[in-house]
Amino acid sequence: YIAANGEVYPCCYLGFFPLTFSSAVRPGNEQIHSIIKDKKINVLEHPLQDCLEWFKEVELSWNKESFEQGRLYLCNHHCGQS
Repeated sequence: YIAANGEVYPCCYLGFFPLTFSSAVRPGNEQIHSIIKDKKINVLEHPLQDCLEWFKEVELSWNKESFEQGRLYLCNHHCGQS
């Protein structure tokens, strides 16, 4: 999913303003924010391949036992990836 501002996400569920909305507004955004805070995610500023690098962390989270251990709430909630 590529947002209008150039940010690249694995899907639209993860790309729903994780840097803008708090978890009080959008549960699970704090997990995504913590993953992408120092990453190259904007295709208008960086090559697409660089913007895709953090997707590996999302896939690895599917094998985590719990949310406390790093399983992503948004993946689990929307697609059942656990």
